[in-house]
Amino acid sequence: MVLAPTSRVEYVTPNQIGVFRNRTSMVADLAAYLDADGHGDPFFALDPAVRGTTSLYRDGVVVGMDPSPVAQFAIPSGQFRYRLSLGANGGTVLPAAARSATTWAFASRGQSDVPTAVPLLVLGYDAPQTPAGILRGVTMTVTVGPQPDAVIGRVGTCSVAVSTDGAVTWRAAAVRAAGTVGAASGFRVTIPRVPVGSALTVLVRAADDRGSSVEQVLYDALRIG
Repeated sequence: MVLAPTSRVEYVTPNQIGVFRNRTSMVADLAAYLDADGHGDPFFALDPAVRGTTSLYRDGVVVGMDPSPVAQFAIPSGQFRYRLSLGANGGTVLPAAARSATTWAFASRGQSDVPTAVPLLVLGYDAPQTPAGILRGVTMTVTVGPQPDAVIGRVGTCSVAVSTDGAVTWRAAAVRAAGTVGAASGFRVTIPRVPVGSALTVLVRAADDRGSSVEQVLYDALRIG
């Protein structure tokens, strides 16, 4: 499985998770360790062996930082550009891809006292694997869509790169549009040739035409047989 941060509410019922804001605050309540089928545990962040930090920036200036995937920040009501970062490290508590770094960028204005979902782009991964955790073949699907209740633009770009040396050097993967998966845009990814037995770190960047973007690094996320 490919563990990654998500805000897909159906994975953690009845809890409403995601990133929401009203006139005066923004709340990030993210599941840091789930795969595309909801495997994993969103509450691993409560384990003392698991480390993570959530940071929020407004127009390039830090608003605050919190050592958890669950955080609340005081913000003004005007229109601003925000950058939200989540770094997570499961150490030896979690299996592959327990370490990740995700940065979302989006514009938001607080016009209501009722919490509203911000236009966050959420990534998903469909990477069929053997029982031993080896990727079947050399392809996988990446999906890019809105967090629940959010409105985003048309997803126009998605790029993927892989590394076999822990994100020191990168090789671009071939990416082509693959239709839609529910509310998300699908992209078929062909991984470049790498040595058998390699552990792949995966870097995905995606953006829509309304200024929202996401960049996600999943360390040692896949193994090539």
